[in-house]
Amino acid sequence: MRTFPQRLIISLCVCLAASLLVGQEPLHPRITDMKVVPSEPIPPGTCTSSRAGYLDSEKTHSTVLDDTEIGKYINSNLKQGYTITIYPRTKNGIFVYLDCNRGDKPRALESQ
Repeated sequence: MRTFPQRLIISLCVCLAASLLVGQEPLHPRITDMKVVPSEPIPPGTCTSSRAGYLDSEKTHSTVLDDTEIGKYINSNLKQGYTITIYPRTKNGIFVYLDCNRGDKPRALESQ
């Protein structure tokens, strides 16, 4: 027959083990980046590498651009095969990221 201290120690160990098992959360994958792509493949472009920077005027090198200048910049880079991410204007100007689509990696999900 066990004494009171032995039963207490066994009970505490069982409670500790049970709380550890119940308290654990299953591991969930973390999503760090999600990219939305069109339903049809993007044709490869003539670009050679991705690039990033602030938009500026080719003539004056000013970062203050009107809608027409921004539209021309976007259109010419889309024709070269870039996927463009444009960030809101800050004190430094409009930041853009140009992701080159050379056609060497899949860019769209297959329809089921």
